[in-house]
Amino acid sequence: MPRSLFLLFLLISFIGRAQPGYVDSLEGLYKAAKHDTTRGRLMILLSEAVYEENYDTIIPLCQKAIALANNHLKTAKGTERIAYLKIKSAGYNNIGYITNEQGDIQKALEYYMKAMEVDLEINDQEGISVSLNNIATIYNAQGDIPRALEYHLRGLKIKESINDKSGMSYSLHNIGHIYEELGDTARARNYYLRSHALKEELHDSGGIANSLNSLGGLYDDGNAEKALYYYNRALQIGSLLNNKMTLGNVLNNIGAVYNRLGMHEKAMEYYDKSLHFREEIKDKEGTAFTLFNIGLAKIDLGKTAEAQTSFERSLKLAQELGYPEYIRNASGELALIYSKGGRWKEAFEMEKLFKLMSDSITNVSVTKNLLQKSFQYEYGKKAAADSVKAGEEKKVYEARASKERTQRFALIGGLILVIGFAVFMVNRLRLIQRQKDIIEEKNKEILDSIYYARKIQNSLLTNEKYIARAIERLRKINDVISE
Repeated sequence: MPRSLFLLFLLISFIGRAQPGYVDSLEGLYKAAKHDTTRGRLMILLSEAVYEENYDTIIPLCQKAIALANNHLKTAKGTERIAYLKIKSAGYNNIGYITNEQGDIQKALEYYMKAMEVDLEINDQEGISVSLNNIATIYNAQGDIPRALEYHLRGLKIKESINDKSGMSYSLHNIGHIYEELGDTARARNYYLRSHALKEELHDSGGIANSLNSLGGLYDDGNAEKALYYYNRALQIGSLLNNKMTLGNVLNNIGAVYNRLGMHEKAMEYYDKSLHFREEIKDKEGTAFTLFNIGLAKIDLGKTAEAQTSFERSLKLAQELGYPEYIRNASGELALIYSKGGRWKEAFEMEKLFKLMSDSITNVSVTKNLLQKSFQYEYGKKAAADSVKAGEEKKVYEARASKERTQRFALIGGLILVIGFAVFMVNRLRLIQRQKDIIEEKNKEILDSIYYARKIQNSLLTNEKYIARAIERLRKINDVISE
């Protein structure tokens, strides 16, 4: 599978856009800066902007920025202190990246851990996510796939929580790379495409080229036409940006496709261009890789002496870097060339070196395979547990939903009964009121009749007082007669 390099700087987008005048502008701003927090930030930006043009100045610039921050951290407080700590974290991350490129992955890990420690101190979520991503790349290089994936996923989760789309795109890319190494091409493609979509949304040209290069790698071994389609698109973007890292990568990968197709002369054209860019930016690992590929192409072209020179140069760089796989590949080819040339002593030495590196790689491969199987087992177990949990949650949800439906129906039924009873009572009250009105009306009619009859009766009967007076007069008359 073609080698892919990933730019993991804190401010990674600056690398791809270090256009003419950009570095001069940063230097002008640095000279005009009146506050050391501004100077420190500009040192970090400069270290990233000169990545391809002046590779050797990156670590000194970052060290200077860190020293500046440390000097002020003795007294700085509040937001000023946070600003200096962020400068310090960025410096550690960038130095870690360069030392990783130089082959010292243990030292790189130490710098990434220092950056993480600073990020945690100020709870800088963006910084923590970057450090997690960088640490994950080291674990991946060491073959600790489960831990690498764990750190990438933790970083991705933070980036999603703060809506850092640029960071998300790079995390997705790196997760895709892990799945590619695990042989899960479908999942790798899914992550690469998700990363690619975000990069297009952000108009991140350098990132788009990186994604296209990785997508091409997924087709490299079986579909040359598709691989070249993606590689050539990446090459166009890399050329427009003059991104020498991207150009070195993609040109090497195109050369490898043509060499496998038997088009060795055409392959050499791309290999030579790739070597030019990689040597220019002092990319030792990339240079060693391309020199080995050039040696293979020279063998196919029958140019054994030139192939030997390329393999010897590749071996020298690989030994400086301490990369067992590169050492094994170059020493194996040199053993064959030396033996054919009758240089038995050198051939024997190369064969011993080849065997030593092969055993080392086998041990690493066995460990890596065990870790991969462990990861796959744990992943499968977690997926099964999640499935069971999801099933249980579904049952609980359905039971709760059923209960809620029953309660809802009971409530509706109760409401209907209440409403029905209320309607009944209203109608009943209305009926009673009507009956009451009728009774009162009848009572009134009866009373009116009684009153009328009494009136008539009173008009016909002699007044009681008049009768009493008449009786009294008669009694008096009777008393007079009796005398």
